[in-house]
Amino acid sequence: MEYYSTEDAKLIRDPPYLVNHDGTPYDFTYDVGKGWSGILTNAFKQIAEAFDKAGADFSEFSVSQIKEKFGGLRIYTGALDVSVVDQIYKIIDEAETESYVTCEYCGEPGKPRKGGWIKTLCDDCAKRKELTIGA
Repeated sequence: MEYYSTEDAKLIRDPPYLVNHDGTPYDFTYDVGKGWSGILTNAFKQIAEAFDKAGADFSEFSVSQIKEKFGGLRIYTGALDVSVVDQIYKIIDEAETESYVTCEYCGEPGKPRKGGWIKTLCDDCAKRKELTIGA
């Protein structure tokens, strides 16, 4: 599987919303667990809609980084059109907040757990992680 960075990806108006330059869907699991892909897809859908609603130049939007930090999702963007900046930051803040109650591995309800790195996990994934680490 070829590695892409978010600098190589662009947001589009239709699903999957974030794509590589060759048009293939951007794989969020290079950056965060697959459990957060629904959160990201929903956030990018809302961002595309916000640009359309404001009549802002959608082609100017860029994602500079997606990552996990301290158990939560982080979405960093390039410069934003002033007509959408508040709305986009609100959408990103909501997505980041949702990540703290969603298992990063499977997408089920979860909570931040300590143990080396802080990870937001459901009970089942936390148990599997403990078994893997303890083995």
